[in-house]
Amino acid sequence: FLSLFLSIATVGSLVFLAFWKWLPTHSWDAGRIMSVAIRQGIFLALAVVILVLFHLFALLTWWIALLIFLVFGLIELALDQ
Repeated sequence: FLSLFLSIATVGSLVFLAFWKWLPTHSWDAGRIMSVAIRQGIFLALAVVILVLFHLFALLTWWIALLIFLVFGLIELALDQ
């Protein structure tokens, strides 16, 4: 699970970094954009690893997956304020 976490966190951070540079809605400097992108990549990786664990234990349904992503989305919204 560590390799899955690291690969999704890396790719997710790069995608979020490109997204925030392409869509400049905030007047953040490069360091702030990088820290937000890394945090979002880590949250995405944690959500995917939790989804894989739920699937491994045969507990995963579509609404549980939706709730897991919703929880991480709400955490990101709270940290962004």
